[in-house]
Amino acid sequence: FHVSADTSQLPRECGMSRVPWSDSAARDAPPAAAQLARRVLAAGAARWGAVKGMRFEPRGALQTPWNRGTWGVLPDRPSTLFADFGGAQHELAFEAWPEFTSTRCSDGEVVRGSLLPGE
Repeated sequence: FHVSADTSQLPRECGMSRVPWSDSAARDAPPAAAQLARRVLAAGAARWGAVKGMRFEPRGALQTPWNRGTWGVLPDRPSTLFADFGGAQHELAFEAWPEFTSTRCSDGEVVRGSLLPGE
């Protein structure tokens, strides 16, 4: 008898440096991470799964349909941002612009999303 474990729903270690995006954070961020943050900020609007209404705002403010939160870069992962809201930490990997894959740190839940430039 063998049961295969689904590791996609396991807790994962989140990046420890979770400083909301700002001008001072930009000065300390690696160039690739700062460039990603500027592109996300310029796009502003995003879709989380099938839900629109997410906005990446200046000074690391994050607006979601559920509540407000914070966002910023993860200096050790230049293609990944953090988005913390609703009492949960998420890491957003941008592997194919403007698409991202979010992983919730507490349980590994994956949600796919996309930036919506011009909205």
